[in-house]
Amino acid sequence: MSTAEPACYSTPEESGLRVETLSFETVPQQTRLFLDYLRDPLALREFYPSAVRFHHELPARAPEVLAAYQTDRKQLCGRVARYKCRVRCGEATLQEH
Repeated sequence: MSTAEPACYSTPEESGLRVETLSFETVPQQTRLFLDYLRDPLALREFYPSAVRFHHELPARAPEVLAAYQTDRKQLCGRVARYKCRVRCGEATLQEH
């Protein structure tokens, strides 16, 4: 079963577009793991121990993620600055911190 909804905030007559949602199961070559995750994210905790059921649960995981994330900020900033120069970004971008 699918539902149709306006593709933009104008009236359907004005937009001329309609969007129909599809289940990922109808899209070819989806992996069983991905489809299982969509059905029940917590069922895959064996593979993804920190899986959450709803997106609003993600902020509570921030301390855990940040504690496991280590980087040399000076080295990272240097590489970002070199990249900005290499792609010839504008002066305003180079001034960002």
